[in-house]
Amino acid sequence: MNKLAVILGACAACSSMFALAHEGIESQIVQQDLNNQNTAAKKLEISGTVSAVSAYVSRGGTNSPENDDAAIQGSLTANYNGFYGTYWVSKLGYSFAEDQAKAAINNNKQLSEAQKAEALSKVNIASPNYYEHDFIVGYTNKYNDLNYDLQLATYVYPGSDNTTGVEAGVFLSHPLSKTLGNSASLSVQSYVNNTVFMNRGDTYVELGYEHPLPQGFKANLSTAVSWYQDSGKYNVKTTEDFVLRHATVQLSHDLFNNPKATGWLKYVVGGENREGISQKNMVVAGMRYAF
Repeated sequence: MNKLAVILGACAACSSMFALAHEGIESQIVQQDLNNQNTAAKKLEISGTVSAVSAYVSRGGTNSPENDDAAIQGSLTANYNGFYGTYWVSKLGYSFAEDQAKAAINNNKQLSEAQKAEALSKVNIASPNYYEHDFIVGYTNKYNDLNYDLQLATYVYPGSDNTTGVEAGVFLSHPLSKTLGNSASLSVQSYVNNTVFMNRGDTYVELGYEHPLPQGFKANLSTAVSWYQDSGKYNVKTTEDFVLRHATVQLSHDLFNNPKATGWLKYVVGGENREGISQKNMVVAGMRYAF
């Protein structure tokens, strides 16, 4: 349609007797083209991922991973003109529902030790309660070369009390060199409510660097720190206000010559948790398919 508009415009310039007619046609064509572009820009896009990991390690917590066995994870995202909603799910190696049920039995002073042992042996938690469900809403866009993502995430652990966490996050990334194709990233996430495992105001900050390597490999370096609040509604044990959480080196590559399939190997150098307990170093591997 753009070529047709140019031809018509040229004809109008050459022949004044057709100027008015051609001007009207050209205006309609340009307007139709703009409408098509706006429709494409506002198209609803659906995407997702399916991943398999050797262990689910969250924010450098290598001593007690969310799941120290292999786990399947998945996500589904709907994006409309930068506004998006994401659902993410992962199998856990524990259940808050089970932990709370056992704690209630152990803290029951009316039960003898034998009665506690019998009650503990009968604790039976439904398998859906061994999953984490994340619901994320946000807006992503770019300003010049700065990519930004503003989001609010809700973490749900079924069957348990006072475990649903809400966290606000800002994610930034910026290319460093067009020649090298490298980039830097910064993210800041902070809890806005109290849970049995986090206090309101607990903040996690991660700095990352991505660098392409020969033969299609890609290296990612990251390090993260946390600021902890030492008081909250549920008395989360806290001895440290500021800690280095982890430093991570990751190597990744496309699988089967398919850019939608990625395999990666990550080495996590453990830092500390909110109690000042040093975390071990750990190797984690995984693969992901995006659709």
